[in-house]
Amino acid sequence: MKQVININFQGRVVPIEVTAFELLKNYTESLNKHFANEEGRDEIINDIESRIGELFQERLKNGATCITDDDVNAIIKSMGRPEEFADIDDTGSTQTINNESTQSQEQKISSTNTQQTGSRRLYRDEEHKILGGVCAGIGNYFNIDPWIPRIIMIITGVGFFAYFILWAFCQAAVIK
Repeated sequence: MKQVININFQGRVVPIEVTAFELLKNYTESLNKHFANEEGRDEIINDIESRIGELFQERLKNGATCITDDDVNAIIKSMGRPEEFADIDDTGSTQTINNESTQSQEQKISSTNTQQTGSRRLYRDEEHKILGGVCAGIGNYFNIDPWIPRIIMIITGVGFFAYFILWAFCQAAVIK
């Protein structure tokens, strides 16, 4: 049986095993050492700790009674250790090892390459939708901000009928 303590982590009360707390403490200390000479060090560390706090809350909402060693190790693995962080390259951008951001960047690169080669596809953008995602899809098709097609639809008075026709057309384009 492991001892569980309650900690205040980023303004959230988190029940955590003592051994998991030690892992977390070592990780945050290594972050402090790694970013010691960085400009905006406090903001960087605060952002990382906020994300860890969010992940802890997700785990607890899913029915976990406390945060375990496995939970902390999984979070550290997904976020990367400071030793794994890439140094600042010549362009001035910092790369971190993070599966979620890497996948997101690969999707953006893929969509950019598709737009540059000229093979575009009209679809409803479910991620940036307000109603059905038609205007967001049109914005993606023409590589413009989704608000531009929205404003044009409102100003020109195209109305809901044309919107639903476009919705059906974009839905059919998704199915193909």
